[in-house]
Amino acid sequence: MLPPLIGIYFVFLTYYRRTSIEIKRLDSVLRSLLYASFTEALTGLGTIRAYKEETRFVRDSEKRLDSENRAYFLSIATQRWLGKSYPLREVFRLNEGTV
Repeated sequence: MLPPLIGIYFVFLTYYRRTSIEIKRLDSVLRSLLYASFTEALTGLGTIRAYKEETRFVRDSEKRLDSENRAYFLSIATQRWLGKSYPLREVFRLNEGTV
């Protein structure tokens, strides 16, 4: 019973690693776009106010922040999954030594 579970666990672990790398990459890309848009808005604050486009820039910033938070939430969720499955990995290691 234990060897099939170990195999399934390692398949999931491999999938987690690949997914985690992609989510971290996505989070980094979205975060850099968010920072760039904040910097752009702060640099052009005078122009934004002159053309009375504050609401549009606030709306765009909120959309970018929401999309970045989605990627961050996925990153946290995958880390939590690893935290829950880590004790299971230790159980498998202990059983390998006794078998």
